[in-house]
Amino acid sequence: MATEASRMEQTSSAPERRANGLTPGKLISIIARYGALIILAIIFLLPFYLIIRNGLATDMEITSPRWTFFPTTLHFENISELFNDSEVLFLSGMENSALIAVLQTAGQILISALAGYGIARIPYRWANLVLYATLLTLMIPSRSFLCRSIWSYRISTG
Repeated sequence: MATEASRMEQTSSAPERRANGLTPGKLISIIARYGALIILAIIFLLPFYLIIRNGLATDMEITSPRWTFFPTTLHFENISELFNDSEVLFLSGMENSALIAVLQTAGQILISALAGYGIARIPYRWANLVLYATLLTLMIPSRSFLCRSIWSYRISTG
């Protein structure tokens, strides 16, 4: 009986909780997290929306100052025109891009697997240093070297 009374005193002094166990602070945290995720999802999906919208609109609707959320009439002939245009060769470009992407990915997986096996399984004096150097180079985005490459190209071409 005494233990039940002490339990009731402990539960009454605890912070206010809802029936599902959420405190107001946790609820605000969850709402803020989902709000941020929704905003990031909209930012991520915006280019796809613009591709579809502009692909189905006329030139006047795309460049008009009175911008609409979706075109008034859908022009699916824009898509067939893209594939049938003899000056653009869109399908050929897509095939080349797919081939390069597949070969690049396969080569990267092969080389990375061999290097990873060598770093993880073959013991040698500088193994940790090589591992950390490899991880460091993977953490630096490749685009950060783009400015240096352009600068070097401009200097070399005069």
